[in-house]
Amino acid sequence: MSDTPVLAPIFLANIPDGTAALPPAITYELETLLGDIVATGSAAWPDLSLPAEAFVRHLARHCPKTTAPDPYPAWKTWLTSLPFVQDLYLACACTEHIRGALEVFEERYIRDIAVVLRGADAGHIDEVRQLLRCKFFVFEVGVLPKIASYAGRASLKTWVRITAGHTSISEHRRRPGPSLDGEEDALIEALSEGQHAQGSYLDEHFRRQYQAEFKDAYRTALRALTVEQRNVLRLHFIDGLNLEKIGVALRAGRSSVHRWLLDARRTVRRQTRKQLDERLHLSPSDLDSLERVLLSQLDASIVRFLAEGVKKD
Repeated sequence: MSDTPVLAPIFLANIPDGTAALPPAITYELETLLGDIVATGSAAWPDLSLPAEAFVRHLARHCPKTTAPDPYPAWKTWLTSLPFVQDLYLACACTEHIRGALEVFEERYIRDIAVVLRGADAGHIDEVRQLLRCKFFVFEVGVLPKIASYAGRASLKTWVRITAGHTSISEHRRRPGPSLDGEEDALIEALSEGQHAQGSYLDEHFRRQYQAEFKDAYRTALRALTVEQRNVLRLHFIDGLNLEKIGVALRAGRSSVHRWLLDARRTVRRQTRKQLDERLHLSPSDLDSLERVLLSQLDASIVRFLAEGVKKD
């Protein structure tokens, strides 16, 4: 232990509402106590290179407030009775983006949620996993991700399972029933948003005459997508996630998300045109016009999304 306290000042500086300096003897006692807690967490996860200072700041943010004139006894009681130091250490490592932390969390906790969601189909379980990754690890401007709010009052496994259960219930309420039709309708509506923008009389004619056929063809085309392509469309157009958040949800890089999106666009266009051709037997020129009118907004939406990703790369 260094002659000059290092961890205790960091803890005191990050305690909610701040605090006055402690007497030297108490400061050294706090330093020793914090050093022991850091050592316990580090021993549990030796492959995670989390700076001791970062973990102490994390502990301080979760230290319960006290109105006692002398707050140290309450802090000491809390620090010495922490039941899940190892879990707090891992949560802090995830918050700090320490190499390997997210992989450990995925292996031990995200994959584990199938235990909670017994009876759910594989697609729903995978969807809940994606949503949990977004909730736990995606930063918003000025707001820490949810994993930073884990305070160690229950085990990390219990905390993740409870969150998974609530997320599953919310998704069932938002998208009731096992059928994909509701999701497909939402995708079609989202992807086609704005398609009634001002256009020629012929454009309006095609919209009115063939809207039903287009919707059926579009649904067939969506069902031809791979799981990755469908997920990337749903996460962006229905859930409103940007490129970074989709990458977190699907555990993929921007280049993979771009590729899935571009492939999805091509597949939807190709399959939709094929279905319309088989059902309507239009002339090539009329089919071109119909495709131009009904898929124009799809192209515009995807181009905007791709442009967003290119700017961030």
